[in-house]
Amino acid sequence: MTEPDEKAEDTLEADVDAAIALCDGVVRAALRPALVYNDFLERNLETMRGWFRRATHAARSRPVGPPVRSLMPGGTSRAVTVISS
Repeated sequence: MTEPDEKAEDTLEADVDAAIALCDGVVRAALRPALVYNDFLERNLETMRGWFRRATHAARSRPVGPPVRSLMPGGTSRAVTVISS
C-alpha cells in the first residue's frame, strides 16, 4: 500500500478544520452531514447492486447462440440455454 500524499492529507485537515469552524466548533454538527451523505451513497450502491444482480441473472438465463439442430432423426430446433451456478 502506498503512503498518502502529504498535500492531500494537509488539504483534508484544512477541510475538516473549516467544517468544524463553520459549525461554531461543534464537531457533532460538522460530522452529521457527512454521515447522512454516506448513508445516502450506501443506499444508492445497494440499489445499483440489485439492478446489476437482476441484469446479470437475466443475461445468464437468456438463450445464447443460434438454434441447435438435434442429431437424432426428426429432431426439432431448440435454443441453447446457459445454466450457471
